[in-house]
Amino acid sequence: MIAKALKKSSLLIVALLVTLGSLLVAAPAYAQDPIAIVKGKSVVVRGGPGAGFWKVATLRSQQIVPVIGVSADHAFWQVKTDRATGFVAAGDVDAKNADNVPVIGTDPIGLITAGNAAVRRGPGIEAARLTTLRKGTQFFIIGRQPDGKWVEIRYSSNATGWVATSVTNLTVESVGAAAPATTAGPTIVVNVPFINLRSGPGDEFSILGKLRGGTKAPILGQNDNGSWLYIETTVGKGWVNKINVLTKDFFGGVPVVANTSNEYNAKVITGAAAIRKGPGIAFDRISTVAARAEVTIIGKSPDGAWWLIRYAKVQGWISKAVVRAPSQAENVPVVVP
Repeated sequence: MIAKALKKSSLLIVALLVTLGSLLVAAPAYAQDPIAIVKGKSVVVRGGPGAGFWKVATLRSQQIVPVIGVSADHAFWQVKTDRATGFVAAGDVDAKNADNVPVIGTDPIGLITAGNAAVRRGPGIEAARLTTLRKGTQFFIIGRQPDGKWVEIRYSSNATGWVATSVTNLTVESVGAAAPATTAGPTIVVNVPFINLRSGPGDEFSILGKLRGGTKAPILGQNDNGSWLYIETTVGKGWVNKINVLTKDFFGGVPVVANTSNEYNAKVITGAAAIRKGPGIAFDRISTVAARAEVTIIGKSPDGAWWLIRYAKVQGWISKAVVRAPSQAENVPVVVP
């Protein structure tokens, strides 16, 4: 009996020694490596160093995970879970051996400040809506439009899109400093043999020049219904009809530009008409306009009976009775001869 008892005790001692040995072997796995131990019932792991970033995982109470980095403000630890790598708030975990983990360099961060913000496929209100982000949502900034009015963001692990800068905590200036332009901005390509560049958004406005097919130009703005585009060319700034061009990187995000033109097209409806030095038949004739020719109205006489026009390289006066002009031409300034 005594022998059996001694043998049993020896086996127990061996078992205890084996268990203790295994614990001693396992202990170094956590003894030196940086780790985080969950304090409360659970902790949310997020895609970025902030409470407004998307959720990537949840850690349970007392769960231990490796720490692989820290945010620049040391408010969040970057940890690696069995599902994904993400960030946990420093106050939600006990960190061990983490004093020397690297500071993680991330993309610049932005915040949604509007109640609901549409994320779109491209930089403009005409682009398809991908999702909606609530106020307080954080995101990574990855790009912008050249004018800074739209910002390209990463708002989940594998999803990117565009939001208007005005619905974020960013400004045109700050987003310009935070990220490079990821598009060249909206442009047009003339897809007809030639197109008229006009002084205003309509066929009634004067022709500033002609653009050949294939001409490319940046879009600066649009009229209130988007049917005409305001562009910049080698001829100067002017308007083109949207139906005669192809657009690139244009999603309606350019500003509405008020029409400031005071020049209008008019057509001679009689035979050849005289251009005079002043608004009246008593003034000398300085040139002649061909029948059915187009002229550019740039002013009117004090009594409203004569137009000041530009025709070819000549500027002078022509009677209202011999031309057909759009009603908007009455907006031209009164010119005292």
